[in-house]
Amino acid sequence: MKYLYKVSRLQATTPKQVSAVLPQNFSFQEEDGHQLLVVETSSDLTNDQVFNQVQQECDRLFFLTGNQLNPKLVRQENPDGSASVQASLHMFLAGGRPLPPKIDRQQWGTALPVQLRLWQFAHLPGLPIAVQINLLFQIIEISYPNTRCDNEYPQYQDTTAAPDPRTEAKLLRHLASHGKQAMRGQQVRLYCQYLGISEESHDPTDANFIRILKNHLQVVKDEAWKVINDTITRKS
Repeated sequence: MKYLYKVSRLQATTPKQVSAVLPQNFSFQEEDGHQLLVVETSSDLTNDQVFNQVQQECDRLFFLTGNQLNPKLVRQENPDGSASVQASLHMFLAGGRPLPPKIDRQQWGTALPVQLRLWQFAHLPGLPIAVQINLLFQIIEISYPNTRCDNEYPQYQDTTAAPDPRTEAKLLRHLASHGKQAMRGQQVRLYCQYLGISEESHDPTDANFIRILKNHLQVVKDEAWKVINDTITRKS
């Protein structure tokens, strides 16, 4: 069985380079001026199962290169030579960067597909800053679920310096999630002092509060990136 997906054109990398880090049954071809991702697989898989494989590989490529492939099934070719044609769907282009060195075909675990999906969602245009922070922190929390563990989230006790980055990501998630509620917990209060904001309730629509969250978004993004990057399969 062969599945053909229309994908956005790669930027700053080539189909040959990308094919080398995709499963061996994945390939690219040109057709009527469009770039297609071709997946050859056994006939006992459902369309949804094949698409899930395609989507998780595309999510990984987005994480690695910034290329938003947006796969859309256009045709399914059966072993008997018949084909099922799908409706053409709108595509959009997104800028990308070259693949990092030594990337190999991925050895998939259970957490990584979810984390990559969250990363993809967190980079959709127009998301409120609080939503971005929550999505990115979910990536961290999947790998470090015990947010009360001092080894995984070191205690914050000194307002003269920033918290440990993973702890700061947790505290930012707290502010983003509970902006209208009174701040609770010693670490949250100390972090508010560090940021120079009131320790009482905060309105998440307040321009200054939103500015502070935006200024510290990169902390959460960097920690989420590290979590995913550590599980990307690389050549030794």
